[in-house]
Amino acid sequence: FTSIDLLNQPMKLTADVALNQLVGFDGKPTGQDGKVFGYAKSKGSNGNEITIGVKGTREFVAGGPVAAGDDLVSDANGKPIKAPDGAKNIFGSAINAAGSGQIVDVLLK
Repeated sequence: FTSIDLLNQPMKLTADVALNQLVGFDGKPTGQDGKVFGYAKSKGSNGNEITIGVKGTREFVAGGPVAAGDDLVSDANGKPIKAPDGAKNIFGSAINAAGSGQIVDVLLK
């Protein structure tokens, strides 16, 4: 699988983030079903400016089991999980099936 970056944006962080962690519009890791701006293309510390991947495809470590085609939201740790009924902040779709802790390819919407 090859990640495809279609849109990247710089962002000043307001908290520490890990590589590939989902990041909200507030510059912090997203929480459970939080609104996702994109993902951290590098790790960064509070106050640093890093590049955020906003559109395209990317490999993530799944926060729970997902099936190909599942809509995805952030879990409490900023990892993609299957969107539960009533989810408000779907940020992408799983391209492949993956178990918790396995690699899932994601189409970022």
